[in-house]
Amino acid sequence: GDGDGAVSAAVEARGLGYRFGGTAALADVSFDVAPGELFGFIGPDGAGKTTLFRILVTLLVPAAGEARVLGLDVVRDPWAIRSRV
Repeated sequence: GDGDGAVSAAVEARGLGYRFGGTAALADVSFDVAPGELFGFIGPDGAGKTTLFRILVTLLVPAAGEARVLGLDVVRDPWAIRSRV
């Protein structure tokens, strides 16, 4: 947010990473989605789309980087995020 209660980005991701054993599911993923913006991910099976969304809805904890949804940190504020998504 920017201090006045408004959220500057609906979703913010910085350097997200996640591994399943020796396989990188996500590596250094960064992006922003503005409130009201339509934003999509396309890619082949195994590209990391589901893993990314599981991190954003707090079902997985990222191994690297950080993410915020509606101004809330996915690691520190999972219950607040879950009540909103």
